Amino acid sequence: MSDNPEELKDSRIFTNNMATLWHDTAWGLTRVSYRVYIWHYNNLGTKARIAVTVGNASTTSKLKIENVRWQLSSEIPNNRDFLTGSGLCLAKAQLGGTLDSTTPVDSVVESNRLGIVKEFEISNGYVRGAVLEFDIASSDNSEMLYKVRTVAANSSTANFRNHQGAPVTSDGTHPRGSWSFSDLVGNKITFNLGSGRQSVNISNGSTDNLFTAGSSYDSANALDNKGHYGANYTVNVDLNNNTDSDKTAILYLNARGGTYIGAVRVNNGTTYGVPKISQLTGAVKIHQVLVPKRSTVPVKVELAHGGGGAMPVALLCEVV
Repeated sequence: MSDNPEELKDSRIFTNNMATLWHDTAWGLTRVSYRVYIWHYNNLGTKARIAVTVGNASTTSKLKIENVRWQLSSEIPNNRDFLTGSGLCLAKAQLGGTLDSTTPVDSVVESNRLGIVKEFEISNGYVRGAVLEFDIASSDNSEMLYKVRTVAANSSTANFRNHQGAPVTSDGTHPRGSWSFSDLVGNKITFNLGSGRQSVNISNGSTDNLFTAGSSYDSANALDNKGHYGANYTVNVDLNNNTDSDKTAILYLNARGGTYIGAVRVNNGTTYGVPKISQLTGAVKIHQVLVPKRSTVPVKVELAHGGGGAMPVALLCEVV
């Protein structure tokens, strides 16, 4: 998760025109799969370059970069609708599994060398994001020792293969960190039909705050990912009809923390983009089902929250 400093600006410390935005390391393993979520606003006054790099600390073994897939959003001016133009497309591709297969810049990282997985640019005054998935594997099945970094450069000539700095200090409360899982299942929600309109907040920063700074690598420099950006979030819902008549239940997503945007899939069906919905009054219908009397219908809801979207978001149920 590289979302802080969300704003790239000159007050950040750039060493040789480069700054580490986040990092992660692993040792004792022969293969690791990554999902990297990147979301930044460029306010440097010049074009920014972003790269995900891998530094191989082994003195004997090579690393292989494999199964690279990604979605790179369009650049959207900061004063325009970057939630729709950038955040929405990333959420849909991530949840729907439609990331594009791509070739890494460096498919092999030699011992004691740095390699580049992917690189992209952000024009000054623009917002851009990416979801990047890849595997790191030992070339000889030996235990690996490496460091993954998300690095920003404020120069067109900066060489990412020469940068091994620590992350710059945090700026605000935007999430940053790395965890040993990328998807989660929230607490089951039960709606009793016949009890009026009901709603439950998810990504609420308390009951489902699993991506904590304390559980992240380099916890002293990490920040909670309360909004679960970069994660696919599954909620299992029971629609419980204990009445003596059939009920039609409608499920909505309802914005609770501000303007929300994201993607949703119900019962392993089609992935849909969730357009911008405003706080409290904004809602979008995601599912409708007939629940026979004295029965329970389970519904599986999967979500990916869009970059820039505000949390929490609620699952709201009403009966018609």
